[in-house]
Amino acid sequence: MQCKFNINLKIIFYGILILFLCTFINKVQASDYVWTNELSFFTEYYSRGISQTREKPAPQLLSIVYNKPHGFYAGIFVSRVEFADSDEADQELDYFFGIQKFIGNWSYRGGIIYYTYPKSDNALNYDFIEFDAAVGYNFNPIYAEASLKYSPNYFFDTGHETYSKLELKSPLINKFQIKSHIAYRQIENETRFGVPDNFDWEIGVIYTPQSFVDLTFKYVDSNINDDTVCPDICNERFIAGITYKF
Repeated sequence: MQCKFNINLKIIFYGILILFLCTFINKVQASDYVWTNELSFFTEYYSRGISQTREKPAPQLLSIVYNKPHGFYAGIFVSRVEFADSDEADQELDYFFGIQKFIGNWSYRGGIIYYTYPKSDNALNYDFIEFDAAVGYNFNPIYAEASLKYSPNYFFDTGHETYSKLELKSPLINKFQIKSHIAYRQIENETRFGVPDNFDWEIGVIYTPQSFVDLTFKYVDSNINDDTVCPDICNERFIAGITYKF
């Protein structure tokens, strides 16, 4: 039954994406689109309080197409992953699309993300769909954004999951900016997932020596008991990275 449910979610995701494309493709010109790419190398891929690479380096690619007049966006995210699953998965490939609008100091976003792990066994049910909504406001110089992500059946067939996050960004002196967040995750089947509901937080600095290069250094942590629940992959750590934008 679960396999059928996942297939239905995939059909829904691709169906909505095709509808979006059909809606916008005849109303815009190529000049209305902006295509951005980011190739990064981080010392670790850390997400929602847990290391996704078991403390190993993570090359990543982010590619986004954005339509300025209508706010439509679509893209992909690729990263190395490494789980304790006998190397079932070694890559995360995400597809996403939605609408993001900027009105005055306000920003609004609504979208869908489809997370896939191409080499994993289908029986593991790693793939999942997540709905994303956010509202942001530019207080000048601080930009604040509140977001909520929801999955009807999260990674590893663990049921409903919500991820609520408050993120702050602000420029500093001489091409530096500071970025931080605090977030809370709730999972329906904590026992199967192996980690209870948890907070995670981050504070970091981004240095942009050139317009096409970012250097990132950040501190991340969570309130997960890393000694008994997930030793080595949930504890506090510093992460560094370099991003080339083209």
